[in-house]
Amino acid sequence: MKYLVIILAITVEVFACAALLFVTGILPAEDPFVQSCRAAVLVPLFFLAFHVVVLLHELGHFVAGKRVGFEFAALVVGAFCLSRSKGKYTFSLISQPVSGGLASMTPIGDQDLVRRYSRFIIGGPVASVIGALVFVGTLYAFKISPIPVVADDSVTNLLRFCGLVSGVVLLEFCIPYTLRSGLPTDLRQLIDLRKRPELANLLKATIAFAKQRVEGRPNTWSKATIADLITNSAKDSEKVFAHLAGYLHELDSGNVSEAGTHLFQARNSASTLPKANLIRNGVYYESATFAAWITKDQSFARTCLAETKSGIDTLEPSRLTALAALAIATNQTEEALRLLSSFDDRMKKVIKQSGIPYEFDCERAEAMREVCIAARRTEPSYA
Repeated sequence: MKYLVIILAITVEVFACAALLFVTGILPAEDPFVQSCRAAVLVPLFFLAFHVVVLLHELGHFVAGKRVGFEFAALVVGAFCLSRSKGKYTFSLISQPVSGGLASMTPIGDQDLVRRYSRFIIGGPVASVIGALVFVGTLYAFKISPIPVVADDSVTNLLRFCGLVSGVVLLEFCIPYTLRSGLPTDLRQLIDLRKRPELANLLKATIAFAKQRVEGRPNTWSKATIADLITNSAKDSEKVFAHLAGYLHELDSGNVSEAGTHLFQARNSASTLPKANLIRNGVYYESATFAAWITKDQSFARTCLAETKSGIDTLEPSRLTALAALAIATNQTEEALRLLSSFDDRMKKVIKQSGIPYEFDCERAEAMREVCIAARRTEPSYA
């Protein structure tokens, strides 16, 4: 199913490129047969050119991020993903491609975050401007070149297309809006960052929380930094991530009581979100797991599970983890092992779809499995 979705996404992109070619007149349609033959050769080439142009934009973010002390997390172009976890780079195809590209980086240190994030955001559009100028400039250079291969229409059309796509990518930066997926455009991020400088800390909290869930590594933030994040959070969704960052921080430090307090506050903020919201459901699943696995409060774990909306595929591993924790708390060892086996299958699919290894969740599930195996060994035999 994953590869079918990927093939479908790539096919849609190819047809979109072909439509753009004909609409702009780069491939005129006077002779349908001849043009279809040309399209069969050129469209894949233009498809590759489209990804190169988007990659150029994302590399602009990457280079700017590295110059201001950001750490690489992931680079996505269409269905292609390059991610980094614990120093290891992984290339994968994702079955839920982004519209265009995405560069994910997190800052090292807390100094001057607004300026650093601003430069990171501007890096992409600057790269697109440079790319458009290079493509268009090379196009005019090729037109006056005496070399036959260089002067071929296919080459000039390819360059014209690259310049056009660079302009479209740049235009996207100039429109301040948020996509349906929740991802803001570059200009939207820049405007929000200038209006609310504290968003820089919140962005770092969100990315650091995501990285910790992915890599399972403890963070080194101080309680003062966590307190600043919470104080500067205005929207409920922002408060959720700020408190979740505090939750993981305290959990890493072994402060179960304070971790529970942060999770309680995150749950209060999440309760105002729609019941089908991913953030809301994720917090309630985490609360159920914490109650059953850490504090052994079976009743509250069931209450949290009752507040969730079933059928959200991306959160199915979280649901299975919560149910497994509850099964362990009620001494249902075999049921817990069955749920953990289902978790493994679901998590493999999620990792393949996103290209991201969720090591925090996988390590916790493995710890639960070890408890179940130990409990099975100590169970009395009546043979």
